[in-house]
Amino acid sequence: MTVFNTIHDQTMPAAPSSAGESAGFRYYDGNSAQPHAVVPQVVGTHLRLASPSGDHVTVWTLESIRLPDSLRPPYTLTRRPDFGERLTVVDEAAHALLAPHLKAVRTRARRSSFRKWAWASAAVWLLGFLFWLAFPSLIDGAVAFVPLKTERRLGEDVRDKVSVLMAKKKDGDVIWCRNAQGVAALDRLVDRLAAAEDSPYTFSVKVVDSRIMNAFAAPGGAILVTSALLEKAQSEEELAGVLAHEMGHVVERHGLRSMAGVYSLQMLGTVLFGSDGGFMGDATRGLAMQMTSSSWNRDYERAADAHAFALLRKVGISTAGLVSFFQRLEQDAAGDRSVFAYLGMLSSHPDTGERISTLQTLASEQGGIMGAAPLPQADWDAVQNICN
Repeated sequence: MTVFNTIHDQTMPAAPSSAGESAGFRYYDGNSAQPHAVVPQVVGTHLRLASPSGDHVTVWTLESIRLPDSLRPPYTLTRRPDFGERLTVVDEAAHALLAPHLKAVRTRARRSSFRKWAWASAAVWLLGFLFWLAFPSLIDGAVAFVPLKTERRLGEDVRDKVSVLMAKKKDGDVIWCRNAQGVAALDRLVDRLAAAEDSPYTFSVKVVDSRIMNAFAAPGGAILVTSALLEKAQSEEELAGVLAHEMGHVVERHGLRSMAGVYSLQMLGTVLFGSDGGFMGDATRGLAMQMTSSSWNRDYERAADAHAFALLRKVGISTAGLVSFFQRLEQDAAGDRSVFAYLGMLSSHPDTGERISTLQTLASEQGGIMGAAPLPQADWDAVQNICN
């Protein structure tokens, strides 16, 4: 039913009317179940309901009338405020007397509803726009309060969930690559890069046996590399570039920011009420899905690329490896578009050609480093055989 604003009813004298004029209307006063014959008359913005004898009149304002969805007789009109009163329009003849006025009432109501809807929509859009402007600052503020210990725990959980999504399985369990010599050699490369990082993070890199070529940086320093990526890397410089890129995501807290962005309301509830209420599990599952499907956003990838370039120069490892790795992936993807969906470093938003160009510009402006190999050949061989 359509509902209208209310105006208090009034009582005023009625002009005498014949009983025959009220035959198509029945009025119920809300005090008894007995219907009363009335003669309706529209006067200005009021509907006067007079008894046939003219000794009693009830007045409804047109704006207070509550219309039914259909105005096909018989139908009932009520009003606001609801005192139990109702006016039943019995037949077409009675309806014809009120139809023009009721149509005008419905038109005014629709216009009023549209105006209210328009104002409400404008307010929602404005609030949304203001929230969008403030959102990055709100996220940074929320992330700043997350303890490092909590971030590390989240990162381990995220990495475990990503490995389940990406890895080969044996008897339902994830196949990890744990060749002792390979793990030790990889740890030495990670330690060399981490020594140059001015951050509180302890980096932990694990390799999972997977046909999908990718590398992931979860919050807190937990990094996952697939065996397919190690097979694709043609030199330790290329692997060092990939690891430096993922370390950039960790140091810039991109994983935690993404988690806070997607689950900001749940995180707020955790901070305020001291119970995660399932937040941790939902958040890590969501971030794991995001990492495996679309990697990070455009700005995050640019920041991680710049971080990797600076870190490689600081350590004295050739920056050419990062560029050559991107170039080869781009060539492979151009030759086989089905590969593209599985290349995590290409599935991120920035165009790969743009990223290569940016890295080459940095090398031109700051000078690329053509340092010694980051690993002895024996260590590099061990890393490549880490899954054997």
